[in-house]
Amino acid sequence: MALGAICHHHRAQPQPPNLKEKINAEALLFNLLYRGVQKCCIIFRVAIHLWVGDEEKQMSDSIHDAGFFAAIGILLAVLIIGGIAFAGFKIPVLRLPSMVSDEGTLILKVTDAPVRDLKQLNITIDSFEVHRNDTDEWISIHIEGGRVSFDLLHLKNGNITEDAAIDAVRPGNYTMIRMHIVEGLEFTNATLDDEASTVIPLNVPSEKIKIPVHFEIKAGESTTIILDITADSVHIAQNPEHNLRPVVKPIVMPPKQ
Repeated sequence: MALGAICHHHRAQPQPPNLKEKINAEALLFNLLYRGVQKCCIIFRVAIHLWVGDEEKQMSDSIHDAGFFAAIGILLAVLIIGGIAFAGFKIPVLRLPSMVSDEGTLILKVTDAPVRDLKQLNITIDSFEVHRNDTDEWISIHIEGGRVSFDLLHLKNGNITEDAAIDAVRPGNYTMIRMHIVEGLEFTNATLDDEASTVIPLNVPSEKIKIPVHFEIKAGESTTIILDITADSVHIAQNPEHNLRPVVKPIVMPPKQ
């Protein structure tokens, strides 16, 4: 007897609503709402048409009709929305594509401190890379045209900077920049401060120059890093090998949206 009562009680419990039926009902109500809004738009267009009718003698009647149809359309929309809310159904959320980029922008600029005994100091850089901390990977930064050249003596004391590279970068923390300077008289050279304005080629580091720096890239924001390059004029002008041994100091600017 007790077992029968338990089974009877179990059968008497309300069954949970069928998920498929609930989804179909929500879709039906959403469709009704959509059609209601469509009809409201049609009614509104008719009202506008009546409002701007060509016959001036019908203007007062058109205004009256436009107000009447507009009121009916608003009432219809309110009834549909109220009915859905009263029934306890949720209208599916329409998600539009995000207009905010999921990447940030990294801007690398170059400046220089004063150098004695030189009239010009031209360098050409053909690669920048940044080290991402969490994934331990090097990410290349795009350089327009594949390489960029500067006369460092025109970029003095940080008062003048030039863009070296601009690229979209994934958000995250970065701990180092490395760059490569192109060797050859055509690309990297110095003009001595003498009567003949002698142009000499420079021996550049064969390996990439590593620049320790910590910066964060945030989605939708721009981070600017100024690379303050200081060259050793003694090794350039007075050393027969004309070695270019730059010291690079990074300056991280506050991010901008």
